Formats: sequence, C-alpha cells, structure tokens
Amino acid sequence: MKLARKVALITGAGSGIGRATALLFAQEGARVALLGRTASKLEEVARKIGGDDARVHCVAVDLSRRQEARSAVDESGECFGGLDIVVNSAGISRQRKLREVDEPLWDEMVAHNLKNPFWVAQFAVPWLIRRGGGVIINISSSLGIKPSPGFGVYAMTKAAMNMLTLALAQEHSAQGVRVNTICPAVVDTPIHETYLTQEGAKQRKEEMARFYPLGRIGTAEEVAQAALYLASDAAAWITGATLLMDGGRLVR
Repeated sequence: MKLARKVALITGAGSGIGRATALLFAQEGARVALLGRTASKLEEVARKIGGDDARVHCVAVDLSRRQEARSAVDESGECFGGLDIVVNSAGISRQRKLREVDEPLWDEMVAHNLKNPFWVAQFAVPWLIRRGGGVIINISSSLGIKPSPGFGVYAMTKAAMNMLTLALAQEHSAQGVRVNTICPAVVDTPIHETYLTQEGAKQRKEEMARFYPLGRIGTAEEVAQAALYLASDAAAWITGATLLMDGGRLVR
C-alpha cells in the first residue's frame, strides 16, 4: 500500500474530489481526517471507509474561519499523533459575470477558495515539520490558468491558490514539506449543482464533453489518483509543480 502508516487530512471530504481522495487514500493504507461543512456527509464517507476511530476521524467545520481551521487541524493532528499529508479540496463555484459581482459573492468566493486552504496550510505545516516533512496538495482548477466567461472570480481565487502553492513550496522545501497543485478542468462532481439545476447540470456536462479532445469530462477518481501519486514517495522530488488535468482542453 502506497500510504501505509501515513496520516492524511482532507478538506471537502464529504463529496466530489475530496470524497474520492479520502476513499482512495484509506484504501492505500492511510489514516484519514475528514474535514468539511456537513457532518452527515463526512460520516457517510467514514462508514464507507469502515474500521474504527483509529482509522478515520471527522470534523465538521467552516475552514474559512481562522480559529475554526486551527482547532480542526490541531484536533486531527492530536487524534492521530501527527500529520503527513494535507489535501485542500474544499471550495465552491459560483457563476456570475464580473460586472454583476457584488460584495457578498466576492467575500464568499475568497473565504472558501482562498482563506480556507491558506488557514489549513498555515496550521498544518508545523505538524508536517514535526514528522520530518510532509505533503500539501492543493486542488485548484484549470480556470486558474485560463479563465472562462462567467467564472472570473472563481478563476481569480484559483489563480491565487496556485500562487499559494508556489509560496508554500518556496518557504518550506528546506523543511521537507512538498507542496503541489492539481488543476482539473470540469470534473463530474456535485459542485455543478450549486449553480445549475440537477437536470441542467447533466445537460451542461454533456455539452462540455464535446469541447475536450479526449471526448469527455473528468472524474473525481481520476483526480484522486493524481493526488495519490503526488502524496506518495514516488513523487519525492516534486514540489512547486502544477499538474493540469483538462482532457487536452487548453492545447486544443
């Protein structure tokens, strides 16, 4: 198993990429701390993983709030006696043209897509250093590299997340902390239902598939596999990297 004896903290673990990553990491031997806003979703993932409290721990939390993030990270580290891996997967998406963006939407996007991973990383780094080093993986977006109309604020927050990766890697490489980014394009996750009806999301995803040279959108499990590689010893000489997963969209 690639993550045997490792402890992984995963945000946004109740659904989508975070959920898929938690399940895969547990399958590969990691003990996992599941962080997210909805306790019932985290508990469902924990039941799927199975085992007991020595293997999985859930923390329902609003990670955009600094003190809550600190408490959640520390609780996770204390529960398992340390942290080796952090996956910042939590985030939100809202569709709005730039000229229509108001202050509440701006604040919401910055809180959940930038403050959230920043606070988690800030409080997790000392735990990683205590273990002699570790890994942070930020789940960003291909829109952080090239924006799309209607998703300008989302794209800006994800571009900032990419820079957070570089800054963290620069500051903590000497302490054995590797920090990398995965930038997926459209992935089949529940996040689409946050700005479209369920039926509309299905139709939209089918339409989007035609724009990808590989002929389809991605899956959460595929992104989780990329995170597994970056978290494993096979990626021991990789830090400050951005892995683009977009089905070939940006080279079309």
